[in-house]
Amino acid sequence: MQVTDSSILKAYTSERRAYDLPNYQREDLGMYVRYTPLRSDADGIICFTNTPEHEIKNEIEKQCDYFRTKGLSFEWKVYDFDLPSNLIERLLENGFEQGEEEALMVYDLGTAPPQAEKEIEGISIREVSSTEDLSAIVAIQETIWNRSFPWLKDQLLSTKDCTAYFCAFYDELPIGAGWIEHHQDSLFAELHGGSVHPEYRGRGIYSELFSHRLEYAKKKCIPYISVDAAPMSRPILERKGFTKLCSTYPLTKKNAYQVCGHNSGVCAPSA
Repeated sequence: MQVTDSSILKAYTSERRAYDLPNYQREDLGMYVRYTPLRSDADGIICFTNTPEHEIKNEIEKQCDYFRTKGLSFEWKVYDFDLPSNLIERLLENGFEQGEEEALMVYDLGTAPPQAEKEIEGISIREVSSTEDLSAIVAIQETIWNRSFPWLKDQLLSTKDCTAYFCAFYDELPIGAGWIEHHQDSLFAELHGGSVHPEYRGRGIYSELFSHRLEYAKKKCIPYISVDAAPMSRPILERKGFTKLCSTYPLTKKNAYQVCGHNSGVCAPSA
């Protein structure tokens, strides 16, 4: 049986609707899924919207009131296939700020060629797991993205049983990182955090971080890798064989009592 992009997307969305994020309360409210953070320094999340046109205004106002009373900012993550089709426009009318468009992309590991490790002078990449190394990964992310992720260390620690973390070192200085998360019985492993300090880009370090995570997934016999790719990452991933399934759009509603760093809904910047 031929596996189509539409069937992969259907499997992905079905899985993710039922996905429990660490340190969040998940509620499938039918017309969308709501994640409420269990700590005050993270943002709320709404996703997978399927709401009738005549009800969307009321539902947007209801969720704005919900998070406002909790003193929380939140992100309404919009997919191309969400309904109503003018969801982005309706959110903007209600004071949301639209972030950078991303691409939900997948990689079929059944077609993946062998990944030969490449020697990069002065650079080593290895899997890490200690609290010290995970703290270094958070520091790398905050430096590269120029924003604070106060919730990220606890999230990385709480997902250690289903995540492999890779760090790039110049001598012993951490200068890049990326991790791959896979939950039991899921068809998809997700890439997160793939990034390299600007001073060390252009040497192939990003590609090597990808290759290490790809080999990890192949050894685990995982069918697909998925990622929310930023515009800078998308052409690199396309060259590696990723296929775009749809576009995603983060729309954020800031609360006067709390302004957090952008949370993409799963785990810090992806790829």
